[in-house]
Amino acid sequence: MAYSKETEKQLTELFWKIEGRKEHEYAAATYKDVPALKEIVRLVEEQLAGDSDESTYVDSIAVLGYVADRYDSLGRYAVSAKFYNQILTLALTLKQQYGTDTDCIDGYLYAALQARNFYIDDDCDDLAGIATELMNADDAWRIINERKERRRSLKHDPIEMTEEYLAVIDEIEEKVEKSRTTYGHGSCFEVWSLTKSYLLEHDIEWHTPAELNPRVLFD
Repeated sequence: MAYSKETEKQLTELFWKIEGRKEHEYAAATYKDVPALKEIVRLVEEQLAGDSDESTYVDSIAVLGYVADRYDSLGRYAVSAKFYNQILTLALTLKQQYGTDTDCIDGYLYAALQARNFYIDDDCDDLAGIATELMNADDAWRIINERKERRRSLKHDPIEMTEEYLAVIDEIEEKVEKSRTTYGHGSCFEVWSLTKSYLLEHDIEWHTPAELNPRVLFD
């Protein structure tokens, strides 16, 4: 069944809780937004666990698209990848059961490929099978092949994909925010140093972007 008025109200309140914290329209998410994002996901999963109809799938895809985008902006690509995969799967169900196409499906596919390739090379064969059913096969393969040719320009530590890292990173980012003393130009080095030291307290050996990309000039 469709989302109830009460659930819609809860989702709207959570949305504005996140958006109201932004300093400007394009501001990235922060660790402060994670509890609200998790609550949004809980409400969507609860809805999908019930009797789902066409509107349930359409609305759930849109809401999860927002969640995935916020996790992207937070730098949690291992998390956003999971939601993009779910979006594409829901879109396939929507198309197969109701013959309804999902708006911006090419954008979701591109974002899924980007998130899955942020840390490691991933041909995403599972997504290719779904994508060719959701859209014109030639268009799907064009997007997939473009992403293969443009994997990523910087290396990032795959440890960020692990459950151990994801379980503590929000707490650590809060500690970093409270401990840092520099802002603006060059502040990334202090942030990375603090993050690295706090992760070591959890026996997680994380490598900074500067360590993984020694020839890149960061500021």
